[in-house]
Amino acid sequence: MFIAALMIMCGTVYAEVDEWWTEVGSSPIDPASDSPLIVTYPSGLTIDWQSKVAITTGSSAITGPMTIENRDKISGLAEENALKTMINAIGTLRVDGFTTLSDLFSNDPVLQDDVDSLIKKAHRIIHEKVLKEEAVLEVTIEMPLTGKAGLGGTVFPKLLPKLPSSSPTPPASPEISSQNYTGLVIDASGLGITGGLSPKIYSEDGTEIFALSRNKDKSILITSGMADYALVTSMGSELVQRAGDNPLNVTATKRMKSPYGCDIVISSFEAEKILKADKASNILKELKAVILL
Repeated sequence: MFIAALMIMCGTVYAEVDEWWTEVGSSPIDPASDSPLIVTYPSGLTIDWQSKVAITTGSSAITGPMTIENRDKISGLAEENALKTMINAIGTLRVDGFTTLSDLFSNDPVLQDDVDSLIKKAHRIIHEKVLKEEAVLEVTIEMPLTGKAGLGGTVFPKLLPKLPSSSPTPPASPEISSQNYTGLVIDASGLGITGGLSPKIYSEDGTEIFALSRNKDKSILITSGMADYALVTSMGSELVQRAGDNPLNVTATKRMKSPYGCDIVISSFEAEKILKADKASNILKELKAVILL
């Protein structure tokens, strides 16, 4: 008989479940949170852009005897279902405003196989919880988006050789300082920007100022990703340390019109400042950008 039926009939079973299966870990997702750093897609994939992890959840019915062996079996089934969800949903991850991982997979089926294999190896269980009313065990897993053992370590090395290496050249404008900045902080708060694996920054005239290209520092790209995301309230905290102690601060004017809303538009004046700072300090080439949402 299903434990669900027993739970309704006998309160002592609740106690047995509590003793047999205590909650492990803590949920990384607060259902009440409206943070733009945490995005859940209809596919079931959740991305925490600040922590740079992909998250999915799976469940399995609690049935059979309350033994350690059966507990492990149920946990394994729930993990397997969470893993299936991540493999099926990872393609919905946004790369930039016009591209998802599925778009990359369609041009490179081997990449999809590599990402599927990575998920199986790199995921880890971060939360287990019994939902008593439903008599199921819920397991949450996550996979890193960055690092050699993360998504970036699989995707970027295959993507970079196919990209152009050219970068914009800043126009001469003596009234704009080219002092040595340590990084770039873009305030894109309130514009509805969503996170992307390799977001782009455009000047208001349509020129790409910041985009994935072959001349970007590959080791930084794999280790840390294209840019960091933080809340605008994090300004001055360690969450924006990627931009260093003397960042160039600019404010975005709007979101680039695109299906996914990952890309940012800045004024031509701000674009010129960024390009001059990059010429002096390589802040774009060395990927020292932080985007505030």
